[in-house]
Amino acid sequence: MILRLIKNKWFFICLVGFSILLVYLPFYISGGVLGDFGDPIGQTIPNKFLLVEYIKNGILPLWNPFSFLGFPMLADIQVGAFYLPDIIIFSLFSPLSAHNISVLVHIIFASLGVYLLVKEISKSSLISFSLSLMMVLGGSFLSRIVYLNFLETIAFVPWILLIIQTKKISIPLLAAIIALMVFAGHPVALFYSLIVIFVFFLFNHFSKWKKVFVALLLGFLIASVQIIPFVFLKAESVRDRLSYSQFVEGSLKLKDLFMFINPFGQNANFSFDNFIYFGTFAFLCLSLSVFFVGKFSNKLRKMYFVGVALFGLGVILSLGDNFPFLSRILYELPVFNIIRVPARYIVLSHFGVLISLTVFFAYLINKSRKIAIILLALIIINSLFTPFLLLHRHEKHDAEEQYIPELKNVIEANDGSRLSITSIPSYFLSSSFFVFPNRHILNFMPNIIGYNPMILQSYYDFFPVAPVGSFENPNYFTDYYKKFELVGLRYYIFPTANFLKQQNLGEKTHIINFLTDNGWEKINTLNDELEIWKNPFAKPFAYFLNNENKINSIYFQPGEIVIKVNATSDDKLIVNQIFSPGWMMDSDIVNVSQTPKMFKNIVQSYEIKSGTKEVILKYRPKEVYYGIFLSLFGIFVSIIIALNKKVNYGKN
Repeated sequence: MILRLIKNKWFFICLVGFSILLVYLPFYISGGVLGDFGDPIGQTIPNKFLLVEYIKNGILPLWNPFSFLGFPMLADIQVGAFYLPDIIIFSLFSPLSAHNISVLVHIIFASLGVYLLVKEISKSSLISFSLSLMMVLGGSFLSRIVYLNFLETIAFVPWILLIIQTKKISIPLLAAIIALMVFAGHPVALFYSLIVIFVFFLFNHFSKWKKVFVALLLGFLIASVQIIPFVFLKAESVRDRLSYSQFVEGSLKLKDLFMFINPFGQNANFSFDNFIYFGTFAFLCLSLSVFFVGKFSNKLRKMYFVGVALFGLGVILSLGDNFPFLSRILYELPVFNIIRVPARYIVLSHFGVLISLTVFFAYLINKSRKIAIILLALIIINSLFTPFLLLHRHEKHDAEEQYIPELKNVIEANDGSRLSITSIPSYFLSSSFFVFPNRHILNFMPNIIGYNPMILQSYYDFFPVAPVGSFENPNYFTDYYKKFELVGLRYYIFPTANFLKQQNLGEKTHIINFLTDNGWEKINTLNDELEIWKNPFAKPFAYFLNNENKINSIYFQPGEIVIKVNATSDDKLIVNQIFSPGWMMDSDIVNVSQTPKMFKNIVQSYEIKSGTKEVILKYRPKEVYYGIFLSLFGIFVSIIIALNKKVNYGKN
């Protein structure tokens, strides 16, 4: 009975999923949160939450008013605006739980892809089971838990390799999976993934190049609705304007390579980015496999060397700064030069290890089954314990505190109404003041006023901030106060004297004096840690230069603003929102839409004619329409190819 069960083709597939659930169960008990509080708290979860809330409320997710002074939301590829799996998961569960579930779902999804890929090559369920655990419970998959979009992107790689490996390639299916990989939302992970796919295809299945090329082209066409806006955003961003030192600062060190054997052999600057361990026994088996290469069949030997090539390429590129000549060349190459953390190239090595070990064990299990089973058992045991060696677990409560949700209850919106945490976030956060759901307490220390490495150039020139939106100048509040006034800063969160004392931060009475001298009022204190100060003279979100012209009301919705005005003379309307191509204005006087002009090198301004009663501002970037057209074209062609295949199949 047991033997019959083991021989069932579904047994090992189910066992893979069950094993992963079992391994991660201790991390999820009582609502645990995996990874750290970096990207998930600062960027990923807020983006997913906003996206789903907008969709639920029938709002196009084109614009995010919560980061900086507004930010193109759909164009930010890491939002994953068209990635259906996350839209479903974040619609059904609370944000933190949804993040955990999405991590687990994609690890299992990747493991099943690895299992089927290895089974296709090795024809062995035991090898497939062992190496699928090795792959997703160590190395790149384990470290990318922190970066959900990265994890989601590389989870599609084994499935794409599987389709290429099969005898007949389904172009529509391959195109759909490639499109999903793009929609998952990590452009750098996509770049790494394409390198793995290209090397695997080039040296193993080049005869299928026409089908692979067509599928790749169709996949990118289908994903154009995401790609085209992203390309436009990148042109307006400072993301790829890295110095050479920034380009190589995330490189591995030579001594980090000891982590192939010892997971605790990292340097003092260890982080998830340079976590390269995929199992001590797996690495020893890889080393052992070198002595058996001459005994492999020609077909297996060719595939083995593809794995070795990927392993070596990943190691060399991830070492970055250790090879200045190569790094300088890569720094000058388009696409390659946007890699800010070379250590992440190690994902190439991990896929290379998978391919090489698949070949090695496919040979070994036929020649010496007992030895193969012992080695595979050691790899399984090693893999099951790897997450417990290095993964961090946090209490869900600790993660929730990072958002400082209570701040939303004590600050009033412009219209005087209280904010509701459970309702869709109000548009008032756009630029009236800087309070955002992120991982940092907002105080005199480097303040986060947005969290996105795709900072617009105009914003960066006005407010010099680090890639994640923090001020590098510790005196930012006083030094940039005039700029804050210009864009309508209304609230400032400052630590209390007790909190400063507890944190050994010294007295900062000059900040209190500065606030008082400028007419600010303290309106609330939170947990004896934070004081909330309000500027009663702050500029409103929208105003006229001529005080005789009045704004009667403003209806806010992300990406669309309706302003009722009383303009008795021609005037300039100032909107405290970042200047960004794609915004336009319609009014009840002028029939032609007007694009904004930049005011004071940062915000938007519009020319208003005398007699105007209503102004409508809309964010409708043309690149979105280009992307929609190309995506629909790609879907149409894919359907035609699929239908044509069915017709031909029916005839045959």
